[in-house]
Amino acid sequence: MAWYNASKAAVVNLTQTMAAELAPHRIRVNAIAPSLADTPMKSFIMEGFDDAAEKLVLQSIPLGRLATGEDIAAAAAFLASGEARFVTGVILPVDGGRMVA
Repeated sequence: MAWYNASKAAVVNLTQTMAAELAPHRIRVNAIAPSLADTPMKSFIMEGFDDAAEKLVLQSIPLGRLATGEDIAAAAAFLASGEARFVTGVILPVDGGRMVA
């Protein structure tokens, strides 16, 4: 998992650096940081988990479920919209509250 964590850190650094460099040109740069989502990658990550382990994962998410593709798409649509016209350099967690739990 070290490679995965390092790639996530690189996304944060790149997003913030590009946001600072491109802001004078009125170009906004943001990123989405989804937690475990109900996608094919979930099967890879949770391979070998028994029902009890899967239940613990869900219990660690305050909203009580995994993210969906629609949840992540909604975050992207917001960041791309005029409603986010003054938002740049943000890493938006789409994690059901897991980060604050």
